[in-house]
Amino acid sequence: MDTNIIYCGDNLEVLPKYVADNSVDLIYIDPPFNTSRNYEVFWGEAQERRAFEDRFGDVMTYLDWMRPRLREIYRALAPTGSFYYHCDWHASHYVKVELDRIFGFNNFRNEIVWRRSQTRSSISKIFKRSHDIILFYGKSSDYKFTMQYKGLSEASKQLYTKRDDKGYHRLVPLVVSGIRHGETGKVWKGIDPNLCGKSGSHWVTKPSNLEEYERQDLIVWPAKQGGLPQLKYYLEDNKGVPLTDSWDDIDLIQSSSDESLGYPTQKPLMLLESIVRASSNESDVVLDAFCG
Repeated sequence: MDTNIIYCGDNLEVLPKYVADNSVDLIYIDPPFNTSRNYEVFWGEAQERRAFEDRFGDVMTYLDWMRPRLREIYRALAPTGSFYYHCDWHASHYVKVELDRIFGFNNFRNEIVWRRSQTRSSISKIFKRSHDIILFYGKSSDYKFTMQYKGLSEASKQLYTKRDDKGYHRLVPLVVSGIRHGETGKVWKGIDPNLCGKSGSHWVTKPSNLEEYERQDLIVWPAKQGGLPQLKYYLEDNKGVPLTDSWDDIDLIQSSSDESLGYPTQKPLMLLESIVRASSNESDVVLDAFCG
């Protein structure tokens, strides 16, 4: 299959003609949202008019239009592939039911909420709408996924107050509350974690891993008799905070931004980067079936 190509045409015709079965690793779509609006922009110095309609009459008509396209997307997606459907409140609940039928309820992974704006518009009798929905599905349970992380806040970085030859670090407990009867509840270095604390504790990891920490000089033993050891946790080893299904740190593109092309429903590059990095590997095939 040819890649790095833009196919101009109706995806219902293009997909079966050019995209083979089970050939795409990641598919993201930003289709019409069923907003009942017309979008228009005058493009470039020549002021070329570019526009599209997002009018389907009702949600059932919209679903009838989307259904065969979603089936083509499912056909093209690899068994280890992932699919992201970008939408909003207009049809997201109906779309999810349709996707459950096509992909299978058990292959639904996340409903991602992207806070696209901090609107202050005054609309009576409803809460202000400020987010989009991205529905994430795998084609099977064997889908690719790499956890993404948000950078640490300055307040979190300031907790790393200790320093040695390797860098800044903090000390974290090796014993946490709760009795365990497996490996993490065993005696290590003469310390029985079950006897620690008011109601018993356990090690944060297996004794074999504790031995490895000890070999790497990552464990700090207290001078006080009966104290518990702690682990050196270095700032450079902290990947950050695991990304949740609420994305609130990617702003909508402002008209003054260098990234802005003037397209009325343009999405930020950072949003797509997060999806591509999470659900594909280097040299994988990625498809946007609704480039617009």
